[in-house]
Amino acid sequence: MRPPPRLARDEAELASLVTAPEGVVKALDEAGDPARLASILRSDRGIDAAIRLEIYSNAFFARLRSALAKEFADLASALGDDAFHDLVKTYLMIHPPHRPSIRDAGAELPAFLARDGVAEPFRRHLPCAPALAAFEWAQTEVFDAADAPRLLAEDLARVEADAFADLVLEPIPALRIVELDFPVHELPDAPSHPIALALERRPAIVCVFRRDERVRFRELDALEARVQTAIADGVRFEAICEIVGDAIGEAAAASTLAGLLGRFVTEGLLRGRA
Repeated sequence: MRPPPRLARDEAELASLVTAPEGVVKALDEAGDPARLASILRSDRGIDAAIRLEIYSNAFFARLRSALAKEFADLASALGDDAFHDLVKTYLMIHPPHRPSIRDAGAELPAFLARDGVAEPFRRHLPCAPALAAFEWAQTEVFDAADAPRLLAEDLARVEADAFADLVLEPIPALRIVELDFPVHELPDAPSHPIALALERRPAIVCVFRRDERVRFRELDALEARVQTAIADGVRFEAICEIVGDAIGEAAAASTLAGLLGRFVTEGLLRGRA
């Protein structure tokens, strides 16, 4: 195999230095070749190349911190400035950005907060932090999701009675079902640390969706959550009927399912055909 072009190699080395947790100067010292940078980046106006890159590295972190603070505004407010700063620094050390868009920098933050061992201090500081991150990231995904035609009541009315059993409903792309261990959707906007800390642990399943260019959400009961999950899994309508029947009995299943479908259609949660 041919070696990578020099430009690609130099870009990779600069990226490694910019994202080095210990800083550019220390990373160069630890590499044992502090003069190496001079062959890639020149000094200018009396400022050493390493210092120039250090300034850029600091600006790079500041920009990412600012973007994450907007993406996770409630989490930042609930943690407080100092704790959120430390969270971002720790998170980026383990999950440096690897996608072109800065929008994706926070994609791993909910899982990091929920499961990573080094995130334990933040979970102790604010137990609902993982749930809050997951809820806010779902809103980001829903806001950015692709448009799709909505299933209308007239579309369902055109389905033949004997074809309903094999009907497969589809959720719109701008829909997420989020399982939370704290009801963070009940917190006010920009919750303070004392308010978020006082939130009692309670499992909640929340439907997050976009309609009329606005992100909306509401909590689901257990049955509706099962139905929406079944729809997302692409099961046939006959199987959804069985889920509802097993849960509440066949006598009430038809009217309950009709009510759920009516709500899904009214809220625009089901995908139609263009």
